[in-house]
Order: sequence, then structure tokens, then C-alpha cells
Amino acid sequence: MSEIKIRLLTSEDWGIWKSIRLEMLKQVPEAFGSSFEDEVLRSDTDWQDSLKKSDIFGVFQGGDLVGTAGIFYHQQTKLQHKAGLFAVYIQSQYRGSGLAGKLIATIIEDVKTKALQLYCAVVVGNTSALKLYQHHGFVQIGIEPRALKVGDKFYDEILMVRALDEK
Repeated sequence: MSEIKIRLLTSEDWGIWKSIRLEMLKQVPEAFGSSFEDEVLRSDTDWQDSLKKSDIFGVFQGGDLVGTAGIFYHQQTKLQHKAGLFAVYIQSQYRGSGLAGKLIATIIEDVKTKALQLYCAVVVGNTSALKLYQHHGFVQIGIEPRALKVGDKFYDEILMVRALDEK
């Protein structure tokens, strides 16, 4: 396996971010709140701005972007202690290689300096994602029924949190 690098994407990375984001929305639409149909219409400026509004980390295998995970931070005073994990995706040929675990560990270390709790949601039935988050200290706090609707099908989501200020 060639060199693995995990780094924060910048607005200059908007083209590769757009490409992998649209790929993930097409490949596993039930795993994300956004849809391919909505995001394919975004302007290049919107894609650049999205990398300024949230922290999007990329996993590079060699020089290729093969995975992502995003963090959004709340701006409201009462919510600033929380961050949300989103857009976690590893291309299918790299799943099971440990890249997702390295990505999540990197993000947890980064977010610890900015927030006290990290939230995520996992579609019921996505056992590999559930196990990944549990391995990294996330605990289930509830289930949101019919959280997503893709076509005519509803998907429930498992809501999870990880405290970042505890040993």
C-alpha cells in the first residue's frame, strides 16, 4: 500500500472534494442527509465555500483522495461545546483497510482542541460504521425514526455521541 496521508482540505481542493462528495451521494444515498440531485447543482463557488465553513478532512492514498470526513461547529454560544461528524466516506476498494479508523482517530484528536462532544448519526443496518464509531468511544443515545427518505423508502438513524473531555 502506498503512503497514506490525512489532511484538512482547503478551498483549493474544491474539485476533488466535489468529485468524491458526488460519488458518495450516488454510491450510498441512504448514508447521507444531502442528495446527489441537490448537490450536483451547486456552483463552484459553493463548493469552495463549503471547505471554508466546515473542516473537511481527506484521506489520500498515494496522491488520490480516497475518503473524507467533515466536522461542523456550532456558532451559537450555548452549542459551541458540540461538534458534528458528517460526510464520512471511504471508497469501496479501500474499505476494511483501516483507513476509516485512522481518519476518525485523527478527527477526534483535532476536535478535542475545539469542542467537548462529538455527535454523529448512523443509518440502522450499517453495522460496519456502527462498530467503527463504537470502537472510537461513541455511544448510542437514541434512534431517530424515518430520519432520511430516499425515494419512497425511509431510513432510521442511530444517534451517537463521544465525550472528548473525559479520559
